[in-house]
This record gives sequence, structure tokens and C-alpha cells, in this order.
Amino acid sequence: MACVNRVAPLARLAALGVLLSFATTAAKADFQAGLKAYQAADYASAYRHWLPLAQGGDPAAQRNIGQLYRLGRGVERDPALAAEWYRRAARMGVSGAQANLAMLYLQGEGVEQDYQAAGKWFKAAAVQGHTIAQFNLGVMYQRGLGFALDNATARAWYNLAAKAGHRQALDSLSRLVATDAVGELRHPERAAEASPAAIETEPVAPTAAAEAPPDGVAEESVDTKEAAESSESGGLFGFLCRLFS
Repeated sequence: MACVNRVAPLARLAALGVLLSFATTAAKADFQAGLKAYQAADYASAYRHWLPLAQGGDPAAQRNIGQLYRLGRGVERDPALAAEWYRRAARMGVSGAQANLAMLYLQGEGVEQDYQAAGKWFKAAAVQGHTIAQFNLGVMYQRGLGFALDNATARAWYNLAAKAGHRQALDSLSRLVATDAVGELRHPERAAEASPAAIETEPVAPTAAAEAPPDGVAEESVDTKEAAESSESGGLFGFLCRLFS
């Protein structure tokens, strides 16, 4: 009897492993099928492949469904639904979704316009290295949107984006530095207001979410790598764990 009691949990674990392997393989196949359809401009098929994955908790698929709703590809354009799907993925740490959600708050699309919320989600994406979010944060700080006007911090974010190859960030950084230099020549007493090291200083990671500005740049691409295998708290993995618990 003791042997049977020991074997039963092992059998259940083995069965779980087999089912999880099949489920993960199927999820990857569905995600890639959706990506192939999207790249072929067959957006309706992409939606059909990604929706079950998104509903199952895959954050990459959730973000992609948000893209389809925001852009009106394969579905009727619905910024509110886009915001809902972006938010789900953003809370899972998907930087593209955080930047997209920020842009919706910035523009007041599908959600009430809220510069502070936009700034929070942009910052959440920016600290993960999302270049467009870094540039948009620079714009927000330079214009005082959602944050107190702060050219030193704007330069810092522009600098990070420029280092990653963002051309607009480099142009904005150059103009801002030139403008500040002229201002310091005209008003020497203000020269100490911004530390020269600010350009090289990476802002500290925020404790809340982030967003961006009116002439900010939108992230238009979709995620190309599925995240189903990492969604251990939900989706197929969670279902199988509950089934065998």
C-alpha cells in the first residue's frame, strides 16, 4: 500500500509533464501560426490564433490582441478593448504593452486622458529598455506633461534612447542641449540648475506604472515570441496544475 501511495503522485506528475509538453507545443504552434498570418496581412486569422492564448493568460498574445483592436486589423477598431488587453499584458511586465497603454492614456483613446498615468506606464517600459518609451518620457519631462518640467531628466531619457539608436531622441537631445547652453550664456546664474552628469544618469526604476506625450511615437509592431510557457500562474499551465491538484 505504501508503494502504491508513493507511485500514484509520481504517475500524476508524469502525466502532468506529458500534458504540459503537448499544451506548450500546441500553444507555440498557435502563436507562430498567428504571427505568420499577421505578417501575411491576414489579420482575422491572426486574431483567431491569438485570442485563445490571450484568454489563457499568455501576455505576448494579450498584447498582440490589443494591437489588433487598436489598429482595427482583423477586428473592428476598439481602443477601449485595446486598453483592456494592453493592461493585462502590461501588468505582466510586457514593455511593449506598457508603452502602448501609455500612449492611449496620453492621447485619451479608449481611456480618459491622463498624463500622469501615461508617464507611469512609459517609465515602466523605459526602465526595461524600451527605446520609444524612453524618448516619449524625454518629451514629457521637457514639456512638463504628467511631471514637473525638468530638462535635466529629459536629457537623461533622450540620451538613453539616442544611445539605442533612436534618431528623434538624438535630434531632441541636441536641440535641448543647445537651447540650455544658450540659456546659460544669457543667464549665468542658472548654469548650476542642471548637473552635467544628468545626461549620463539612468533614472531609478519606478515603483508604479508609466506613460507619454502628445507628439510621442507609438509602438506599432507585434510581439514575435510567445510567452505561454512562462505564464505559470495562468493559462494552460495553471489549468493543468488545478486538474492534477
